[in-house]
Amino acid sequence: LGAAVITAVGCMELTVENHRGLLEYSPECIRILSGMGRIPISGKDLVISYFGRDAMKIRGRIHGISYE
Repeated sequence: LGAAVITAVGCMELTVENHRGLLEYSPECIRILSGMGRIPISGKDLVISYFGRDAMKIRGRIHGISYE
């Protein structure tokens, strides 16, 4: 269906599969494009520790995940 699959491990690590790219990247906000829309991830000290064609891993203090 093209929907993103988001797996959270506590509040310190997040894996996003089936993404379509990165829209914004800062230590406080990472915005991801998916087949269903945009996914902003808010937090503190956010870093992308892995970025591949279909998946990415985000680490840091994750405060929120929303859908636009």
